[in-house]
Amino acid sequence: MERLDITQELRDEHDLILEWIDLIGELARLSRGSFAESPLAIHFPVVDEFLGAYSDQFHHAKEEDVLFGVLERAITHCGPIPVMLHEHAIGRALRARMGEAFRARDLETLLGASRDFCGLLTQHIAKENNVLYPMAEQSVPDEERRAIQEAYAAAALRHDARALRERFERERDTLRAKLG
Repeated sequence: MERLDITQELRDEHDLILEWIDLIGELARLSRGSFAESPLAIHFPVVDEFLGAYSDQFHHAKEEDVLFGVLERAITHCGPIPVMLHEHAIGRALRARMGEAFRARDLETLLGASRDFCGLLTQHIAKENNVLYPMAEQSVPDEERRAIQEAYAAAALRHDARALRERFERERDTLRAKLG
């Protein structure tokens, strides 16, 4: 019997998140001059919505509410979960700083917080994809895998994951087209 994969779905979500991280970086690189002319400031509402609705409320919630609890029981030889949770908290704080800077029309702080956020999330996703998720695939017992898959499916229904992903793929494509 083939073993259920419990991390591929999360990796696929990481792909879209990384594409948005690249877009945020490009918007920041193109932002010069005034706040009103800054591509990052102009497009920040949709960036912030993606980071909140997709990255945090959907993806991070699946990790925190489903996978990490199982891993804390399954991986007893080291403690990667507190590090991942801490990095999620830092990301939320950086996103909050981005939002505050946007509302204050403070381009310098918006750009700095965006760069910090992009760097953090890029490294964080690399740790999850290359270290934590392989540990999960090796450590989580077969009898817990179906429950994880079912919890992912329930989260997908709660968040209307297909529509959410399709929407943000369209938004990504629109932003890419605007950037040339």
